[in-house]
Amino acid sequence: MADEAATSRVMAGVAFPSDAFSGLDLGQSIGRAVIAFAQSDGSGQAFNGSYPPAPGMWSSSTPVTPLAGSWKPWVITSPTSFRPGPPPVFGSDVANMEYAGVKNLSRTNATNHLAWFWQPGFFQPWLQQVDLEIFQNHLDRNAPRAARAYAYETIAQHDATLACWDTKYAYLELRPSQADPTIPTLFANPQHPGFPSGHACASGASAAIMSALFPNDVQLFTSMANDAGASTFDAGIHTQLDVSGGFNLGTHVGQQIVARASADGAN
Repeated sequence: MADEAATSRVMAGVAFPSDAFSGLDLGQSIGRAVIAFAQSDGSGQAFNGSYPPAPGMWSSSTPVTPLAGSWKPWVITSPTSFRPGPPPVFGSDVANMEYAGVKNLSRTNATNHLAWFWQPGFFQPWLQQVDLEIFQNHLDRNAPRAARAYAYETIAQHDATLACWDTKYAYLELRPSQADPTIPTLFANPQHPGFPSGHACASGASAAIMSALFPNDVQLFTSMANDAGASTFDAGIHTQLDVSGGFNLGTHVGQQIVARASADGAN
């Protein structure tokens, strides 16, 4: 694909071969630097622990990336610095009320559609929105600005997800249907703890940085983030507190990404 992209500029008559392939060489050197960063960010460490069943605690024989909270972030100093206070203790009135809220949800076509739309993940809808914003704001004619938008959006999601995973595995909150097996879910529970919602964490951060990059669409980004978080409640895999806690965490991370972007010299 990279070779085709470089060749396409030559075939279009807008670049000399030496221009296109010198650019390709430069890009590959940057790519190698990014790979070197990734190889030292801690994501390659093996997990040798376990989460056996225990009263009132989340457990799984196949936990998803339990060490992600210790990985090296791109902008924030440490994922642990964004860890909120614990969720309600299992069996408490507050915890019971949260789980009852999920159990008593009246599902509709609209709630099911929202849950299934976001079920594959929070990455693609936000990247598609970056595509659209770049087109609408004519940044397709401005490669540095377009690249900056993609970079900050994905970094916001990455760093917020690390902070989210740190919190998840610090508290090991049960998923609603684990706390009360009579609670139905639209699809299987993900194999990581409940509090907070990963969709809400990443989308809170996305809304924050996207609002800074494209301020004319702040309401749209807020609505997207709310939908992403609500989808996990509608699916029966998170409580409302999981969603609101995730949104708050993600927003705080996003604000750090905005601060970094504000100081990068682009404006």
